[in-house]
Amino acid sequence: MKLHRFYIPLPLGEEEIRIQKIKKSEKVIDYIQKVIHQWKTVLRLKTGEEVILFNGENQIEYVYKIKEFEKDSCALSLSGVNEIEKKISREIILCMSIIKHEFDTVVRQATELGVTQIIPMIADRSEKKDVNLERLQIIAIEASEQCGRADVPKILAPLSAKEIVEKGNKAQHIILDMHGETLTEVKKEIDSAAPVYVWVGPEGGWTMNEINYFKNQNAKFASLPTYILKANTAGPVAVYSFL
Repeated sequence: MKLHRFYIPLPLGEEEIRIQKIKKSEKVIDYIQKVIHQWKTVLRLKTGEEVILFNGENQIEYVYKIKEFEKDSCALSLSGVNEIEKKISREIILCMSIIKHEFDTVVRQATELGVTQIIPMIADRSEKKDVNLERLQIIAIEASEQCGRADVPKILAPLSAKEIVEKGNKAQHIILDMHGETLTEVKKEIDSAAPVYVWVGPEGGWTMNEINYFKNQNAKFASLPTYILKANTAGPVAVYSFL
């Protein structure tokens, strides 16, 4: 029987552990409580059954056996350890313009493809300026649990283009633009191992101010070898191109 996988942002690897409320962060408390509720109420797991846990700190997942449930906690004993092969050889950061619809889908698909971070970007033509970070992080966690990766990409708070460039000033910035070189040509010009920031503009496209700014930062412009794609499709397609 296939075991359920869960992300637990706590130290793992000890022979005996207890998943319970902690004081580190209210959001962490809330998430762990949701996991315990899911085990008890949704999946109806019983003592003696096993679950797979990972915490994103290494390429390892841990198989734990449920020993007992209490009201707000669960005791587990270690049954086994599995090393997860790292599928992606370089850091890929998706800088995704905030779009009105289907940002959830972009986060899920980008997570499944292996991105390191997802940065919601406030572009000049962005109609929406904010996102529900907690919801997006939960989506990334669930996608990591489902797809078998041993870590969870971090979802950053929305940033402007300038703030993102300053954050990744030593990285390679690839700007999706229908007038750019083909991705095949761009990939030949960049370091195959260095981190890559993949930028996807809003539905209305980049403004000239943004294009000039990117040029001044020595960013490379790349076009996808397809018809014109919606932003929510272009993001995952571009990420896949750099795997």
